[in-house]
Amino acid sequence: MTNPPLQIRQIIPLFELPAVNRKTRISSWDYKQHYSLAIAFIPNVGDPDCCALLLSLAKQYRTYRDLDTEILAIAHCPTVNEVEQLRTFVTEHNILFPVLWDTEGRVREAYLGTVQAGIFVGDRYGELYMQAIANHARELPQETEIREWVEYVDMQCAECFPPPWR
Repeated sequence: MTNPPLQIRQIIPLFELPAVNRKTRISSWDYKQHYSLAIAFIPNVGDPDCCALLLSLAKQYRTYRDLDTEILAIAHCPTVNEVEQLRTFVTEHNILFPVLWDTEGRVREAYLGTVQAGIFVGDRYGELYMQAIANHARELPQETEIREWVEYVDMQCAECFPPPWR
């Protein structure tokens, strides 16, 4: 792992990208004050480790939604062929969360710097609680650890868990 470009408790950079499984562009702002975010940056849908990460997140998607969290997967797809490969994978595996593509790599660079893969968990206000970045998807945390961070963020919500003395 390498040094991340973002700092914990910082507000995550806003972005808007097209999705392979939605008709509209998706903005991180769309979720502000409504859902926490688990953002997965994958370098290549042809990589078995990237596919495994996407599939493990997809398998637990209902759990994330029950925790008022949206998963956003972002792939760097500089060519039309790579976008189509991503679309095919998402369709074949019925991945329900938004899967976005970052043609120029600007969003990836804002979050990852020069590395290739990463996981970010932020609260419903965009505050970053967890990040893990690596050169390979196999070096990222497993889905269970990501879900534990989402559960932790969910417990930080004052409206969701008011102190018992109120």
